[in-house]
Amino acid sequence: MEQLYVDKDYIYQKLSRLFGHIPPFMHASVMDAIRVMRYRRKEIIYNIGEHTSEFMFLIDGKAKIFREGVSGRRQILRIVTQGQHFGYEPLLTDEAHQNTAMAFEDCIIARIPMTTIDELLHSNLRIANVVITTLAKELVATERQLLNLTQKHMRGRVADSLLMLRKACSTCEDGKTINIRITRQDIADMSNMNTANAIRTLSEFSAEGIIMIANRMIAIIDEERLKKISRLG
Repeated sequence: MEQLYVDKDYIYQKLSRLFGHIPPFMHASVMDAIRVMRYRRKEIIYNIGEHTSEFMFLIDGKAKIFREGVSGRRQILRIVTQGQHFGYEPLLTDEAHQNTAMAFEDCIIARIPMTTIDELLHSNLRIANVVITTLAKELVATERQLLNLTQKHMRGRVADSLLMLRKACSTCEDGKTINIRITRQDIADMSNMNTANAIRTLSEFSAEGIIMIANRMIAIIDEERLKKISRLG
């Protein structure tokens, strides 16, 4: 982790687009509070149990939010992409982080003290609504994901993971290749299975012409079939 010295006006504009109108009297305090940090791939951003007191906004790169079970198996709960905010749960719950965040690839993150965000929440109802609405959507998505992981077979779970990745990361210019380099282990961690089963299921999808894998990039060739597998579980 290293601190970067960049044009904070750019970060402020990004936050303004995220939150809506930030009161003019808070401009200086928000600008002064922003810290911009670079995290290298696989570097921990925060750990479960930490009482970090900063709101985080992903400027560039990708991060993953995960939790490890008692057996040591890792469950990826969310992929954070450019323009999204995270790490704000302690602001709302007054508890330590319930998961761990790690850089999926090299990341640049704006960190803002929770005290500053708290002032923003109290100064503008729209800003409070943005945070609450985002958290509610994440909770619904997480509940749906956990339900799928407990009720679906392996093919359905891997299909869900690929579709979730496509939605979170969008695609490259070809419209098929998911815009993220990802390992089989990461797919396994998203699908709640061991690596061998994830590799076998991905190989089946590839042999059936549903996906194509090259250089840790996955292209969805037949999206309708993948969606059907997801629906059938």
